[in-house]
Amino acid sequence: MPAQEWQAEAVVNGVMVGNILVKLVVDELRYPGRLVNVPEQSAQERESSEMCAYARLQSLQGRHVLHCYGGFSFKMPWGNTVTGVLLEDLTGQSETLPGFIKRKLDQLQSVEQIDPLVRACFDLVHRVQAAGITAARLWADDFRVLEGSLVQTPFLCLSEFSVSSPTEEYEAFWLDFADPELGGPWQMSDEQTMLETLQSQFGDVLDDWWRGVLKEDAAYLHWSQHVLRVQEGACS
Repeated sequence: MPAQEWQAEAVVNGVMVGNILVKLVVDELRYPGRLVNVPEQSAQERESSEMCAYARLQSLQGRHVLHCYGGFSFKMPWGNTVTGVLLEDLTGQSETLPGFIKRKLDQLQSVEQIDPLVRACFDLVHRVQAAGITAARLWADDFRVLEGSLVQTPFLCLSEFSVSSPTEEYEAFWLDFADPELGGPWQMSDEQTMLETLQSQFGDVLDDWWRGVLKEDAAYLHWSQHVLRVQEGACS
């Protein structure tokens, strides 16, 4: 996650009303674009991307994504610009996806056992895409598992959009730079990084899950639909 996060008390009219998460985006923490031809973004560009995402995802705030209370940007006396966003603080009400998996690992040993959690991750990605945002880079720590979740009924919240794009912009990028040999719909990008993220958590069991989807439920993922089309083309 290319940011520092700080807990702070929110005070309204002199009264402390709760905690918020102050997300400080700084250039020193930026990382190279994960996709070919995607340039590095400045801190201000990442803050702008995040604010755009939360504006489009307003209907999902408080359930599938964090509440966003606004952005900030100011210049320090020595010239550096500080920028970031103010977000809902779920400390004590959630845990990271890797933390949840580690705690429940004995219940996540088979394809059948991981299926609800894996699908919850993809369902969340699809909701965000349907609302007009492509996350582009998804890391396991970007997903929060909410308090009260069970392995069979997990509730997830996505908390990172500083390198996201409006879907129409990303679709244009995809058409310009996607490998013509691979082709496929732009939605594959988020699905592919989601598969990589989950594979890092579940290993071979995730591979078995993916093969099952390809065989029995290919319509669930754009990626699997594309794989089948490529296979059919190779056989024709």
